[in-house]
Amino acid sequence: MSRPPLAAAGLMVCPWFRIGGQVVRTIAMVARFDHIADVTLDELRVELMYPLDDDAERFFRTQNGPQAS
Repeated sequence: MSRPPLAAAGLMVCPWFRIGGQVVRTIAMVARFDHIADVTLDELRVELMYPLDDDAERFFRTQNGPQAS
């Protein structure tokens, strides 16, 4: 599988993981809360990662782990 073309600079990353013989495509976003007056918020960062396609969705849903009810 070839690499995707380079995208313009942005706030989004689309990491691909090769797990066993399968490629799992995801999309990720990082949010920072920068406020110089509050050291706690200055150190806070939220990272979100989601499946990019149906195959990745299926991969994550079929892994062993706690089952949502």
